Amino acid sequence: MLEFKTVDEVLWGITKYVIAKLNYEDCIVYLYNNELDCFVQRSAHGPKNVKNFEIANKIQLKFGEGICGDVAAKGVGEIVNDTSLDARYIADDNERLSEITVPISVDGKVIGIIDSEHRLKNYYSSQDLKILVAISSMVSTKLSHLFSFNELRLKNKDLEQIVLKKTKKLQDHIDELEHSNEEIQKQNIENKTLLNEVHHRVKNNLQVVSSLMNLHSEKCENEKDKAIFTNCKDRIMAMSIIHEQLYKKENLSSIKLSSYLEEICYTLSIAYNIQTKIKFNLSIQEVSLNLERTIPFGLILNELLVNAVKYAYPNTNGIIDITITEINKIVKIVVADYGVGFDLNKKTDSLGNELVETLIDQLDGELNIVSNNNGTVCTILFNA
Repeated sequence: MLEFKTVDEVLWGITKYVIAKLNYEDCIVYLYNNELDCFVQRSAHGPKNVKNFEIANKIQLKFGEGICGDVAAKGVGEIVNDTSLDARYIADDNERLSEITVPISVDGKVIGIIDSEHRLKNYYSSQDLKILVAISSMVSTKLSHLFSFNELRLKNKDLEQIVLKKTKKLQDHIDELEHSNEEIQKQNIENKTLLNEVHHRVKNNLQVVSSLMNLHSEKCENEKDKAIFTNCKDRIMAMSIIHEQLYKKENLSSIKLSSYLEEICYTLSIAYNIQTKIKFNLSIQEVSLNLERTIPFGLILNELLVNAVKYAYPNTNGIIDITITEINKIVKIVVADYGVGFDLNKKTDSLGNELVETLIDQLDGELNIVSNNNGTVCTILFNA
């Protein structure tokens, strides 16, 4: 089921590859159709499956109509041992005496039905009900993922259209520049303006992504999922500030670490509401990095500062010292706090730790961490 990419693949997978192995005489899977306001037969095993992936004489059921509709309305699976005694029974292709029906629910709402009938009375057991409930649960999870994926795909398509339109405008502008006969100095000024606009657009697009993550984090029901979105937003923010610094400067090829660090500390203070709880002490030598090294540097610094902000002072106010120096083209960064520390021997699966290690390797740098009851000191060395 993990390999199925569409709703139809999932529904036909139930009937052709699962129910067929249970040796049931027939099985029908219904799915709710919002436009028709009813359940429609979408896949089948047995006489209704005339050939390939086709269903003969598809029928539709409203909530509460027939045994299937009644189960959908109640949201609880049911076995009917003798349909001849049940006034709800509606015959489909043939009349059968046993019927088992379970609902398929997504987010507490019934969106489908799995139904099987047999010509003999008392054919289905409680074990059959357990099996179909388990299948329904798996299908529910898969459909939920598909619905979410399709929703994100539509949003992504909309974003792609926006990007395409903006890219076309940008391309039109470039075409105009290529055919212009202006002086070289004027071309240089226009190209510089264009590069400034690119950084501005990148920053704005990153903010759009951050806003989307905000929307999705609000829908998360547990704190662990919300924390994942928050961490991602922090990283996007770190990159966004870099592009903001670039488009505000005359020199668009590099940024000064002092102004960048002041901005990221201020942003984190607002984001985590620690303006009165944690003070940042900055001691920064004027060091400039190009964009290729600034992005990994910014992400590393963001991870170290976020960890210090979140964990160093759980119950008290505190100070975080940040020192940056450059000697013989070697940049040294020290982030120190005086909080509770942590156990260096305790391994974690934190994505942040993996990200820092990967980015340190990208910079061909070194990372050293010392932590005890008196606080944590992180030292990074890399070539400017």
